Amino acid sequence: NKPAAVSPVAAFAMIQFRANGRFTGTAGCNQLFGRQQQVYPNFSLDPIGATRMAYPTSAERLFIDALSVMTKARWADEILILSNNSGRELLFSRY
Repeated sequence: NKPAAVSPVAAFAMIQFRANGRFTGTAGCNQLFGRQQQVYPNFSLDPIGATRMAYPTSAERLFIDALSVMTKARWADEILILSNNSGRELLFSRY
């Protein structure tokens, strides 16, 4: 299941990697959670769990699908860049 390539989109999504190997976040309305299997700079995420507070929007689904195939992390200034070998990227800034 390969996510479709999309143009850059500015949207609110958040992810936090915790010291205990877990991650949490939000894709808009629904909360995300799971475990990180490898550590910086390479990583893999267990299947991503999500609450069902609201039916996922297409933007939430795109974000979760893209996040699930990210395998590398790096910092550039204050930007966290998640990427994979296909050249896809997710960029996160602190707010």
